[in-house]
Amino acid sequence: MNICLVRLFLLAVIVFSPSVFCLDLAKLSQERYWLDLLHYHKAGFSIKNQSQVDDENFFLAINGKFDPHAELLATLSAFKSTNELSIDSRAQCRFPARFYWLSEKIPELRQYKLSCPEFDTWQATLSPEKIYLVFPAAYLNSPSSMYGHTLFRVKKSGSTNALLDYAVNYAANPDPNDNQLVFSYKGLAGKYPGVFSVMPYYQKVQEYGALESRDIWEYELDLKPEEVNQMVRHIWEMKNSYMDYYFFTENCAYQLLSMLDASSDRISLIHHFSFRAIPTDTIRVLGRAGLIKSTQYRPSTLTEMASLQSNLAQSEIELAKRLVEEQIFKPELLGRYLVAEQAKILDLAYQYSRYLAAKKKSKILHLGARSIKLLSARSKLSIKEDESTVVPTPKYRDDQGHATQRVEIELGKHVQDEYLGINYRPAYHDLLDLPEGYITNSKLEMFSFGARRYRQGEIKLQNFSFIDIRSLTPVSGLLSSNSWQVKFGFERKSILANYPMFNLAAGYGRSYNLALGQLTFMLNLDTYAHKRLDKGYFVGAGPHINYLYQGSAFSLLAEYSKVFNEQGATKHLTTYNLELAYHLNKEWQLRLNGKSEQASRASSDTIAIALVHYF
Repeated sequence: MNICLVRLFLLAVIVFSPSVFCLDLAKLSQERYWLDLLHYHKAGFSIKNQSQVDDENFFLAINGKFDPHAELLATLSAFKSTNELSIDSRAQCRFPARFYWLSEKIPELRQYKLSCPEFDTWQATLSPEKIYLVFPAAYLNSPSSMYGHTLFRVKKSGSTNALLDYAVNYAANPDPNDNQLVFSYKGLAGKYPGVFSVMPYYQKVQEYGALESRDIWEYELDLKPEEVNQMVRHIWEMKNSYMDYYFFTENCAYQLLSMLDASSDRISLIHHFSFRAIPTDTIRVLGRAGLIKSTQYRPSTLTEMASLQSNLAQSEIELAKRLVEEQIFKPELLGRYLVAEQAKILDLAYQYSRYLAAKKKSKILHLGARSIKLLSARSKLSIKEDESTVVPTPKYRDDQGHATQRVEIELGKHVQDEYLGINYRPAYHDLLDLPEGYITNSKLEMFSFGARRYRQGEIKLQNFSFIDIRSLTPVSGLLSSNSWQVKFGFERKSILANYPMFNLAAGYGRSYNLALGQLTFMLNLDTYAHKRLDKGYFVGAGPHINYLYQGSAFSLLAEYSKVFNEQGATKHLTTYNLELAYHLNKEWQLRLNGKSEQASRASSDTIAIALVHYF
């Protein structure tokens, strides 16, 4: 049947009153809020403005994914339909947010309002009073959470315990058999369905705060009661549908903003993000829109342990470890300490036992019973928690750090040739960036590149990095943390061959805190591949040592590495690198860099000064 005839037929079915005759349905179908309810947005390199929902069951019209007018007509027709569907299968019960908004626009629809048992019971269980945006901090050990994660907490009316509230989460639903490499590829290519799920909030706190040791920030959103209710209606509409999940664009942060847009026609946030949506950036947009009412900090188990350790001597930390790990519980070892010190040692021991239990990697069979004994011993002390046991709220939240995009203009001299360079990084942070609001001693950059124009006018691609990660976690009193790094992409290293070469590098080692800064020792594997190289490749391994200082005024990185190549001593590669960054403010930085590379009795020296802008 011709599509025009279908629309005329549907229009004839739904139009019963003179006021509807006066209503321009074509215009109504193009209103921004109707498009928000259908998730009609453009993201990435999509040409068409179509719904991002990929589940056909979300649409009542055959072509509803591509035609909001057809979906409006089909929705109105379904609301007035008298076919013999069960109550909960009727359109009013499947799409309560649509029905609420359309009945405001077309009052005659209110006569078709239904009592929906399943939805009403579910809504009463949530008992929504407020909405919080929840941000678990970045987690470098998981590709999907490297930039952090966002979800909603729906506060129950009258509840005073946040853990009894409900969480609304949007995440990729991956194949459990996929390894991390396949997971990363499919996540970037949109090969996983993204789904909304609703669960008790304590489950997410356990997952992020204990299992992954991620601090959590909660942002109370400044929503009106009716906007809270409309969001909950829309969550019901979306919780059984799916959308293709993309790590960089249509991810958790992006889709949560789309849910906020669907809660009220006064909120419009999603248009700020077309090609990239990083959680901290979306929180910044919420702040600029005046939608953040208050914030609350929830430290992870690891952060609580670090805070407790900062108030104890090394001998006291070792005793806390013994109280947890030794087969026989020996509380008498506490006898030589004052009561206040005993309390702190037991507090740390208990947190350590919780940490081991949450990680589910401990081989300590008595761990469960030991936690109870530690609590019992602590309760017998006639001293309450003091201020030293309370984890201080960080001075800066993650969203208060520098912006995640960076462009860098540099003037330099390579060997004897001067150049003008430009470097761009779409995300996210490196060791010399202003550390406030980010994981200290860490680097995470993706899809960054640099090019140089030399004095003779020649333009050369210097590097293109798919991913560059460093996690330089220092060894602490209780935990033997390992440092690691991985990088792959293309890099021009003139000491080997003056062409962009495929490069894969990885390192593993330990970092140690000093009185000022930290020192890292790693064993590094370095691989280059290009037809201009001897044998077409360069493979080597050797030590990598760096000193790092991160401060609010400046940051400093000094590095030494030696790569021993299997082709012989003349092919060994030695690198010295020194970088100094002066933080002008949160948006601007000045950098100085000196680098020397030596191999085959040749050397390649570079010195540069750069102006860096964050936006």
